[in-house]
Formats: sequence, C-alpha cells, structure tokens
Amino acid sequence: MVQIATIEDLQRVKDEIIDEIKSLINPENGDSSVKYLKSSQVCNLLKISSGKLKDMRKKGQIPFARIGGMFFYRVDDINRMMEKNLVK
Repeated sequence: MVQIATIEDLQRVKDEIIDEIKSLINPENGDSSVKYLKSSQVCNLLKISSGKLKDMRKKGQIPFARIGGMFFYRVDDINRMMEKNLVK
C-alpha cells in the first residue's frame, strides 16, 4: 500500500513539531521544574558569546539537547553547572 503525504499533511506535522518545541521552551502549565532555554537565552543569562557557549558544548561543560539545528538547555542543568563551579 502506497501512502502519499499532501502539502497539508506536511504543514500539519510541521505545526505540531513547532508547538511541541514552544511548549518545551515556555511551559504554560506553570510547572517550572522542566524549563528549557535557547542558546541566545543562555548567552544572555551567563553573559557569554555564542562562540563560548559552543566551546562549552564541545568540551562537555554544559548539557544540551539538539532538535534540528537548535540547541536547548535545561535551567536545572545550568544551575548545577554554576554550583559545581562556584569558587568558595
């Protein structure tokens, strides 16, 4: 059986993926236990350049998830990284 996807089918799947990514970045249910930030948000938060963030990813210093060409970072992971590197 051959199934053919129409342009409308592909658009619907694209919209569903975008909605899922948006829900990961900004959960609307008020549950802040799992919140994801985009690379630009992490750079602003840590006051670092995108090149420095890329270097940190390559060195395994900051956990991340990659979806397509976008990188996402959990707020909890960033907080743990900051605590781990806290100079006392």
